[in-house]
Amino acid sequence: MEGSTEITHLSLRAGFGLTMDEFIHFRGRSPHQLFDAYWSEQIPPLPDSDFVGTLTEEKVRKLSSKERLELRKQARKSTSEVAYAWFLRMAESPVSAQLIEKVSLFWHGHFACRIENPINAVNYLNALRQHGLGNFRDLVLAIARNGAMINYLNNQQNRKDHPNENFARELLELFTIGRGHYTEQDVREAARAFTGWSANFEGKFIFQRQHHDFGVKTFMGHSGNWDGEDIIDLILEQRASARFIASRIYHFFVNSDVDEPMVDQMADLLFQSGYELGPVFRFLFTADHFYQPRHLGSQIKSPVAWLAGLSRAFQYRLPPEEGLGRFFRLTGQMLFNPPNVAGWPGGRAWVDNASLQLRVSVPLMALDLSNKRKEKQNWKVDWETLMQKLPPGEDLSHFLATWLLAQNGNDRQALISYLDQVLAGKDQSFKVRTVAFMATPEYQMA
Repeated sequence: MEGSTEITHLSLRAGFGLTMDEFIHFRGRSPHQLFDAYWSEQIPPLPDSDFVGTLTEEKVRKLSSKERLELRKQARKSTSEVAYAWFLRMAESPVSAQLIEKVSLFWHGHFACRIENPINAVNYLNALRQHGLGNFRDLVLAIARNGAMINYLNNQQNRKDHPNENFARELLELFTIGRGHYTEQDVREAARAFTGWSANFEGKFIFQRQHHDFGVKTFMGHSGNWDGEDIIDLILEQRASARFIASRIYHFFVNSDVDEPMVDQMADLLFQSGYELGPVFRFLFTADHFYQPRHLGSQIKSPVAWLAGLSRAFQYRLPPEEGLGRFFRLTGQMLFNPPNVAGWPGGRAWVDNASLQLRVSVPLMALDLSNKRKEKQNWKVDWETLMQKLPPGEDLSHFLATWLLAQNGNDRQALISYLDQVLAGKDQSFKVRTVAFMATPEYQMA
């Protein structure tokens, strides 16, 4: 496998692809050097939302029905702005920030949470960013204490007299250990341990002692006066938890056809390190296994990853007023709005006839090949500058294929030959040939 293929493969899995400058810089280097660049600096959190302003919980209670409706409308609009700010970080951040953005997108699907409050959205996303490459135990605890998750899974209603099992059940089934490793009694006892865990009007965690069950609980065979933090520790004492998380990481970043021996190695590393995530990601992305030909181009890009990659590669900004939100609604991946607590199913669920047609048409519009969009100056790509960056003597089709697509030699050459036939006798410009590559099924894959 040539080095540029490995570089492109890593950039599409651990990030959202490379700009032309980045590809030219890294294609002669090893994928380990690119991965090292992903760790080169600390990434700042998103700024706090000022949505609350002078509002207080008492003031909100005094609002009329009409005023409450307007407040919710403003909250949803502000949350969409937070989602757009995050999308821009995926699309526009330098190489050093690509891994944390992709990892945060992964954890957003893992700790799936529907959010309509911008304060909660920022706090939730920053928790993913702060701990996503850190310690998994810290990440789980931060999510359990996060106002967005507390509200989404109704833990503010979890009180000693009437325990609510929603969060406890999803903590076990989806977030930490998976089905088959706990009982219904474990769910009930875990719910008791999380009684009184709530959040205030500003989304900050509060412990309501008067609603907490201080009695003895028996969870996974251990009895004690457990609280929610104890429950998390008891779950993570089970090696099955490490394997569950390793499998989810492998499924998202490598292949839906999970390689059991590789997952076992990842799980051992995770468990023995006390659930440190950084070493697991480094092991995965620097292992020969990750670069095996069967993994290349084996995943359908999610709508967010697809559009972030498109915007990033050609360094132009998709403004929200141009229908960014509409695109994500039609293709099935709205940030902060997963279909349910299990997250997005991914895979073949990402494409059907309608969404695939939309994906094919977007490059024609965004890259200025459609007459209908020529008046939209903020969609313009600087084709002249891109052409100047193309290395002298470089075969254009080979360059585009290795920059934009993660494919091995035979498949790549077959695609180039096919496009040569399609474009025979037609406009052979850099712009037209680029969009022709992006309209192929192969561009939908990573």
